[in-house]
Amino acid sequence: LNAGNDLIPYGWHTLTCEIYDGTKITQSKDYWIALTPKEENYAYSSEEDDNTCAYKDMADKPSEMRNAVGFLTAKGVLNGTDGVNFSPDSKVSRAEMAAILTRVYGEEESDKPSGLTDVTKDNWYYGAVNAAVSEGLITGYDDMTFRGGNAITRDEFITITAKIILKEKGGKAPDITLDYGDELSGWAYDYIKTAKYYNLILERSDGIFCGSSEVTRGDAAIMVKRLYDLIK
Repeated sequence: LNAGNDLIPYGWHTLTCEIYDGTKITQSKDYWIALTPKEENYAYSSEEDDNTCAYKDMADKPSEMRNAVGFLTAKGVLNGTDGVNFSPDSKVSRAEMAAILTRVYGEEESDKPSGLTDVTKDNWYYGAVNAAVSEGLITGYDDMTFRGGNAITRDEFITITAKIILKEKGGKAPDITLDYGDELSGWAYDYIKTAKYYNLILERSDGIFCGSSEVTRGDAAIMVKRLYDLIK
């Protein structure tokens, strides 16, 4: 999508609609719109299906995704959304990510408060977030909120997994060149380099990174499986 000669980046944008009566603007209203890439552009591997995934709604998904979901379900890292479905196209919340990380890392849930103002004992993810924050696996926002119900973005997801790798491997981000076709978030840049170096990123066939896009449960399974293999 272009505005003049400039390519509009993916993410949230303000669309301003104005009514002009010939002499002046009589009405104006702003709308928030999200520009997102097609999710089917992810470049899944062609690995053979190992037939470990029993969820009904995974039948037509790429074999790499099916294998990852089957493996992580067996390890107790991932759960289905009911007895027979995984909901691979649903988005991963920040709370779900905290729970997944504690399971991958083998951490017990904790009753020690994280200090995040919107994480309370009434939240199902209270213990998982406490443990994840204590281990430095995940952080809140500058205003000390966690926003557990928010869908996690690619920038956030990759930053978290890269922090774990840096913690395990030690050292700083590798000195590699990133050649994605879109602009990368400055705060996530070194973490993206780290994740790229260790093959944690589920890449896109269109050559963009799209850090503002939200991660689906199916795609998260692939990247979590890659993380699991690295740290286990």
